[in-house]
Amino acid sequence: MKQIFSLFIGVFLFGICFGQEHKEHKEHKEHTSYCCVQKDYCGEKAKKCPKCAKPLIKAGLYYCNKCSHSRKKPGTCGKCDITLIKMEGKN
Repeated sequence: MKQIFSLFIGVFLFGICFGQEHKEHKEHKEHTSYCCVQKDYCGEKAKKCPKCAKPLIKAGLYYCNKCSHSRKKPGTCGKCDITLIKMEGKN
């Protein structure tokens, strides 16, 4: 009986610890910033810039300065053949 109770307590404590770690990871994820290609506005939601109406680009992605096309890896824009620029988030 003591072994079953100890096992139950162990599983319960593991669940609490794992749940807390998952919650912290989720909170960290919520702080992703999205910025305007003009770099004068950043927000926490992917939407359009309130100043110029261009789509906001997620920080860390590479984007085309001409057409706002974005992707994860550096290179050239498939539409404009312009070198992509890395979007830097808020400091």
